[in-house]
Amino acid sequence: MAVFVDSGAAAARLLNQNIDKTRTSDATQVIRRDAMTLGQAPGDGFDLIFLVPPYGIGLGAKSLTSAVAGGWIAADACVVWEDNTPQDPPTGFRLADHRRYGETHLTILFHDGSDGC
Repeated sequence: MAVFVDSGAAAARLLNQNIDKTRTSDATQVIRRDAMTLGQAPGDGFDLIFLVPPYGIGLGAKSLTSAVAGGWIAADACVVWEDNTPQDPPTGFRLADHRRYGETHLTILFHDGSDGC
């Protein structure tokens, strides 16, 4: 199951339109929630997380901390974090790689206990 979390109405509409176009509604869920205050996960933790916070304002680490606290991130998870600069791993994560694509930086992290993704 793919789960998308975003607090914005426009983002939720776009996600739902794309889910409809790809006919994947049976395998996806859109949750409208602030990623910095996620609360409890709807099930088991996820093992692959794509994190795309608003660029350059430090929300990514706060979102990861919230996700860990709520059980959203499995012990063996891989996180692919997109931002406008390379990001340092927050507590509980270790750096696997930094990659740059033009102005976009991807920081790839492993949750402690993970052997990789």
